[in-house]
Amino acid sequence: MEASPLFAFYNTGDVSDVEAFNNMLLPLLNILRNRTASGNSSHKFALQSAPAPNFQTIYAFLECTPDLSKLECNSCLQQVQIEPPPSPLPPSPSPPPLVPSAVKDKIC
Repeated sequence: MEASPLFAFYNTGDVSDVEAFNNMLLPLLNILRNRTASGNSSHKFALQSAPAPNFQTIYAFLECTPDLSKLECNSCLQQVQIEPPPSPLPPSPSPPPLVPSAVKDKIC
């Protein structure tokens, strides 16, 4: 499984309370990463939303190609999650991060 180079796209929308937003985002991504990696040989994906500060909603979708093992999927998604965004952030409507193992719109 190739995991680099990593290509990621980030939402550049404003968040008034970054700390509170991250306090909701990180646990959501951890739950989804574990659920995605635990998928079966026909699908490995998870999606969920969570409330964010100031009446905003966080939407998250994670997906791995089904040929990856639980460990490979989890490691790949964890790498994508901790990869720091570039500075300055490029404009983007926030499509998912892409890694070389991506096949036909599949991540990881």
